[in-house]
Amino acid sequence: MSILTAEKPTTITKTKPPGNPDFWVKAGESFQIKLTENPSTGYLWALARLPESFYLLSDSFMAPDKPGMVGVPGTHIYNFVAMKPKIQGDFVFYLLRPSEPLVPTEESDWCVRVN
Repeated sequence: MSILTAEKPTTITKTKPPGNPDFWVKAGESFQIKLTENPSTGYLWALARLPESFYLLSDSFMAPDKPGMVGVPGTHIYNFVAMKPKIQGDFVFYLLRPSEPLVPTEESDWCVRVN
């Protein structure tokens, strides 16, 4: 199983030009989307939109390689697989503070095309 890792800065994105993928994968290929996250602030990334024919395999948090550094952000890693060829999926993630009303402070949009 091949893994394609894609990383980009998170930004508040309200619209995205159509047909402009962030990356391409093959049907059956797993891939990762990584987002910088700092759970010590109470803010966590949440998957808000999972496109049809894509499956979430797992999600996890990886702390930085700096032991003893309290409050340093780490990486939230989402693992997906594309199940059908010749599709496009638009993923949306929200940065939320679960203890407060569900109002995102940031949004990260990803467009994935499958060959």
